[in-house]
Amino acid sequence: MAKNKATDKFININRIESAKVNGYQVRIREYTPFVGGLSSTSLKEALKKRNEFYESNHYMPPGIARHHMKESVPDLERTTGWHGLSYTIANEASGPLIISCTARHLATGKPHTISIRVHLHKTDKKAMNFSVKARNRNVEQYNKIVDAYNEMLYPTMIKYARREARTLTPCMHDLKGFDIKLWKKALNAVYPLGLASSTEAIEK
Repeated sequence: MAKNKATDKFININRIESAKVNGYQVRIREYTPFVGGLSSTSLKEALKKRNEFYESNHYMPPGIARHHMKESVPDLERTTGWHGLSYTIANEASGPLIISCTARHLATGKPHTISIRVHLHKTDKKAMNFSVKARNRNVEQYNKIVDAYNEMLYPTMIKYARREARTLTPCMHDLKGFDIKLWKKALNAVYPLGLASSTEAIEK
């Protein structure tokens, strides 16, 4: 049986080595072309095929690309009945019921919580409707910044991918993680006059 060993050198490239099968396989979703042999020529060809997919599909691998948040939709597995929303009790003597909404701080891209006090609304249903609307507004704004961030990062990623195919030296891992400077640049591109509404002002 062939041993399939994912290399830690090149993203989306698997090295397959056994008594029967040797070569490099590109693995990007359903795209899995195989290049036989373990020579530098074979690796170069596999990287070329990988890069062709990147460029023809405007694709960036997970860990490099920033991903969208999912908006709040009905979810029966949640106690609130909605994705991204949960009930909690305020850390106070009166212990008012709070709807906690998972969100993102738009200025930094970091996780953030929007807390909605149920008793400030006329009914529980109105409090929940408001919470869904508030969270989805944050998700919409965040995803717009994500799109700008990824669009700005994409040319650099392609440059690194082409360099790997040319030099056979891995470097795309250097792009993994979160670039706060690029995030702020994307934020300013989407909201040049400032945020339409920050997470802190979401209830206004």
